[in-house]
Amino acid sequence: MECHEIIKALRERYGFTQEEIANQLGVSRSSYSHYEKGDVKPKIKYLVKLANIFNVTTDDLTGFNDFSNSGRFRHFSDSDSDELVNRIELTKDEVELLLSYRASNRKGTIRKYIEKLNKKDEEQG
Repeated sequence: MECHEIIKALRERYGFTQEEIANQLGVSRSSYSHYEKGDVKPKIKYLVKLANIFNVTTDDLTGFNDFSNSGRFRHFSDSDSDELVNRIELTKDEVELLLSYRASNRKGTIRKYIEKLNKKDEEQG
């Protein structure tokens, strides 16, 4: 598989629109669309963000590693995606939140904020 095919397959696997991934990257939907069509290759900074969003390596995204047959990646149909969401009991909002977290470079700050909220809840409850 080529980079543009992998990026599209991963986006579809997670059930996101081009607009949602473009927002995660900080680019326009049309720019992101060109990545999926193979018209434009994403800059390395966007490949790194995409790798974080989809929890793969940049080698996986660029096709350097053939992980399509390794069990780490496969094409998912809509029913497969629904099954995954149901199996781990996550809503689309929760998946979106997790992907945002993965793409963030402020994970430590986010963790501390959540810990602070949890501590506050414990004190009140």
